[in-house]
Amino acid sequence: MTNWLSLFDINTTFFTLLNYPMSYLEFFGTILTGWSVYLSAKNKVISWPIGIAGVILYGVLFYQIQLYSDLFEQFYYFVTGFWGWWLWTHPKGDQKDSKNELIVSYGSKKFNTLGIISIALLTISLSFFMSNIHLIFPVLFPIAASFPFMDAFTTATSFVANIYLAKRKIENWYLWIIVDIIGVFLYYQKGVIFLALLYFVFLLKKPSEVMTKKFKTGLVIGKFFPLHRGHQYLIDTALKQVKELTIIVCHCDKYNIDPEIRAGWIRELYPSARIIENFLLSGPQSPKNCSDLYRKQSFPQKRTDNHMPQVWVVPISW
Repeated sequence: MTNWLSLFDINTTFFTLLNYPMSYLEFFGTILTGWSVYLSAKNKVISWPIGIAGVILYGVLFYQIQLYSDLFEQFYYFVTGFWGWWLWTHPKGDQKDSKNELIVSYGSKKFNTLGIISIALLTISLSFFMSNIHLIFPVLFPIAASFPFMDAFTTATSFVANIYLAKRKIENWYLWIIVDIIGVFLYYQKGVIFLALLYFVFLLKKPSEVMTKKFKTGLVIGKFFPLHRGHQYLIDTALKQVKELTIIVCHCDKYNIDPEIRAGWIRELYPSARIIENFLLSGPQSPKNCSDLYRKQSFPQKRTDNHMPQVWVVPISW
């Protein structure tokens, strides 16, 4: 039993790399956390349970290196991990995608303002508390906290960022970039090099998440005759790239499925999108003649063949 518990000791070495003693605690905590962040970037629900496992290991680690703000942060992550897991898999009717998962969206001005105020207030209060925690609870925390203000700021920012992540708000990546920049310095100074390296990798990865082109509004035009998985993949991708999506269901006299029925299929799967049905197509419908009709439309990409596209995707504005 004693040998098993020693695996949670920061001084129990798993292996040595370039003269750096790697503990079991740091290695597996970092692997699980890195895996969780990677899956979060891919919008995979399984990122939450994997992240919870990493949180438990990091909590033990931070206690042993006197980063007490980060220790309390892990308690918070543990609770919000289950909360975020629930939110992603049990969205409200108008906030779900075709997989019945929470859609990705931007935060409102009110939501973002509240987030900034929360970071400021939490930083001030946590910094004061952690600066004196060894005096308030000398038995539990016999050594004074390291870098109390910097640690408090990253903790406060992480608190807010995790709420953004749980609600699948794109702005969470901006907050995590700030946390990563400070985290690289903080963990390097405390001698947990592998963890500092992980945060550096996070820092390289996350700008690619926030610099992807995003549009304010988008338009998907199609016949959806019938609706199939290719359409669903297209609409899911469009929802991730725009704040507001409009889907136009086209119709002409030769279609034997009413536009109301086809629009109903889409409306049931994508309640957050605006659906316009019974958009009447006029002009030639045969593949040989429809290129003239297509050239009259104002779409951002040109076609060189003579086939009318089944679905058009149009970014309306930034």
